[in-house]
Amino acid sequence: MKRFLKTLAIMLGIAGIVCVFSGCSRDTASNDKDVPISDIVEKLKSELEWEYSMIQASDAMVEGWYSFDSEKVAEFTVYVTDFPSVADEIVVVKLSDKGYLSEAETILKDRVDNRKKEFEGYSPTESYKAENAVITSHGNYVALIVGNDFDKAGSVFEDCFK
Repeated sequence: MKRFLKTLAIMLGIAGIVCVFSGCSRDTASNDKDVPISDIVEKLKSELEWEYSMIQASDAMVEGWYSFDSEKVAEFTVYVTDFPSVADEIVVVKLSDKGYLSEAETILKDRVDNRKKEFEGYSPTESYKAENAVITSHGNYVALIVGNDFDKAGSVFEDCFK
């Protein structure tokens, strides 16, 4: 009987260790999933409601809006409407250095603060959108989403990594 209990204890211990290591590897893999930025943007554009069509911002448009460290950012893209009086914006950044996440989020928050100031007093609707902008991250990706669907934006972004 003692031998049976000892064998059972060892088997349960081994099964527990296997479960622990299986769970850890699964979580790490999902956090490091490599998703093309274009796929993320297309999902955000198609699953959220936009008043106007979203177009990719040119380098000339983006110049001065963001000050990302090119050594720590693998790539990023910006989508806006072609109406400057509309706050809608999608920014997706893929970091090459995860340690840069906090600073990248600060840069996006600064952009939101600037947009709020631009719309204060002249367009309450657009100011409200900027006030409710969503800044979210997953693994080495961070995004800024400004639009009417702020309550849904974070979950749509997160779905890109499933």
